[in-house]
Amino acid sequence: DNAEDKWGPKWVFNIADGTMSGSETYQFHELSVTSSDDAFNAICRKVTKDMTQFCNKYFKMESYVLELGEADKKGAIADLWIAGGTEMGISNGTIFKVLVEKKIGPKVTRSQIGQVIAKEVSDGVTRCEIMNKKEGEVIKQAFNDGQTLYVELDRKRGDGLKDVGRMFGF
Repeated sequence: DNAEDKWGPKWVFNIADGTMSGSETYQFHELSVTSSDDAFNAICRKVTKDMTQFCNKYFKMESYVLELGEADKKGAIADLWIAGGTEMGISNGTIFKVLVEKKIGPKVTRSQIGQVIAKEVSDGVTRCEIMNKKEGEVIKQAFNDGQTLYVELDRKRGDGLKDVGRMFGF
């Protein structure tokens, strides 16, 4: 059977100033399934993907690297400090992508150079461990070259933002 459904519109408001940030109608269509289990699983996958995109569009959590941690005897770094902490909803276990800007013609894009996980969260700053040693070398080189390193919540890896998720019902 094919399924088609539509909900909406849904409005997103900035509660600080009352302005509307956006409006979306949610829909899925042409869901081809052969059983109720297949339908349930397909809908869960689609809704999860769509909610991730929705949150990234309207509630994007991003920051930047403040400084690198101490280097070991071989010069490798294992951690870094990012701007933002408990006031942003970050908790231990929150996973971020580390991004660097790249200019391609007239466009500026960001590409991922690593991943970090929050290990020590306080108000205003968070210490994160670099998840891969090779990525640590790339991060160190980019930072030492004077590039601004951005961090963005990695919603695909399990974001660790339990309190924020509860606020939005997921």
